Amino acid sequence: MTLPRVSLEEAQQRVQFALRLPKTLPEGTAAVSVLLMPDIACPDRRIDVADLFFAGPDLSFSIMESDRGIGTGGAVDQIELNGEKAQIVRYGPGDLSVDWQHNGVAFSARTGPGEWTEQRFLQILESMP
Repeated sequence: MTLPRVSLEEAQQRVQFALRLPKTLPEGTAAVSVLLMPDIACPDRRIDVADLFFAGPDLSFSIMESDRGIGTGGAVDQIELNGEKAQIVRYGPGDLSVDWQHNGVAFSARTGPGEWTEQRFLQILESMP
């Protein structure tokens, strides 16, 4: 099965929940595509995971959003993100992932290649309404 990459507009029409996007992005950074994943256990094959990809001149990252929950592996630390409990995993310098839930939708964000600091990444995630 090939998973479709679509625009933000099409993704929002096809998922069962409201996609949340960062309001603050580094200069020149934008959403470039969304990968939609259906729930294979669901007979109507509804889309329940959207993986949003962002890229800029010196960095990239992704944010996975789902209304069925997202698991995390590895050692985690608890943090607060926009008043919600969140978990951060620090894999190495600039290699981070953050997982949280908001209004029944699970989010998992991970840094990609680029010059990342924890503060810079959390600032982007905190800008999501």
